[in-house]
Amino acid sequence: MKIKLPLLCICFLIFTFGRSQSLFFDDFETDISVWTTQNTITGAQWYCNSDEGYNGSNSVSFTLNLTKPYEVNDAWLVTPEINVESATNVKVNFKYMRWGDYLNPRLCFTNNFTGDVETTIWTAIENLSWGTDVLEYYDIKPITVETPGNRFWFAFRYETTEDIAAAFYIDNFSIESYTPPAPSVLVGSSEHFEFYTNLEDQTSWYAGIEKILEERFLNYNSLWIRPDFDPIFPSSGKIKIDLISRDYLKKINNKIAEWDCGSIDPSSGTIYLCPFETIVQQGYYNDLTSLSVNEFSQLALAGWFNFEPEYYYLEGFGLYEMGYRPDRDNLIKKLDEIGTNEPQVADVGQMLHAGVGG
Repeated sequence: MKIKLPLLCICFLIFTFGRSQSLFFDDFETDISVWTTQNTITGAQWYCNSDEGYNGSNSVSFTLNLTKPYEVNDAWLVTPEINVESATNVKVNFKYMRWGDYLNPRLCFTNNFTGDVETTIWTAIENLSWGTDVLEYYDIKPITVETPGNRFWFAFRYETTEDIAAAFYIDNFSIESYTPPAPSVLVGSSEHFEFYTNLEDQTSWYAGIEKILEERFLNYNSLWIRPDFDPIFPSSGKIKIDLISRDYLKKINNKIAEWDCGSIDPSSGTIYLCPFETIVQQGYYNDLTSLSVNEFSQLALAGWFNFEPEYYYLEGFGLYEMGYRPDRDNLIKKLDEIGTNEPQVADVGQMLHAGVGG
């Protein structure tokens, strides 16, 4: 088989998110007869597993006798032809589990499957983020593929060696078409900031915010800029603040809490914000100005430490800069109640008292 590297027409959904329509789904509750299974070395194949699926349902898996030396395999599992019609992008999702050594399949796609994996030109998907535990189902981080033409095949390639092998299970495999949103565009700027959005109705969202952020910029410089210290903000260019949808924000930071409406990238000096969708979020941040101050304060603190401190440490500093102050009595009472247990988000909200400048 031929596999092209590097991959030029693949990108993670972290960069794009939009409308989608299902093109193919398989929860493997019947069989895998519509899939192509081939092994270029032995006769062992991927097969329908009747009792190791997500939530106890069926799955498709590749397993072998996990006793060294392992059997050497090059086993392929190829989807049926997916008709992408006029779509130029597709999104791939699935759940997976493994046990044994830490061996993951390679993922590939092609627009011209010959019926033989060895004579097909495949494009490999690289830099995937896999879970680290065994015997636990994970969701693969959604993958997007640019698919020129009107047909498409996706494949799992499982290569075991005498030293590395594992059982691998896949469930709830889906392929969807999707339409990426328009990229963020510059809608305003000030001396040290640039303001962007890809939301059509938010082109003036930064009005008034830039003045407060400029004041914060001068304040942090006066506090933290010292001789022989590196600057806490990028020395060239302006700090980018991008107002995006919450779905898009969750692709940028998939660990973000439901109450959290912002994220920072200290390496690029970028701040991401999203409009409030719930009363809880609005009550937590009050308005976009407070949210902007919160995230900019986090960026300043991360720049001062020259690395990214613990998430809640950053968030705590951001809240303090917004004007939140701990209510001492409630804080002590709550800490006595929870002991050594980690407080929940609701508890944190109860322990704080809003009072700008208080």
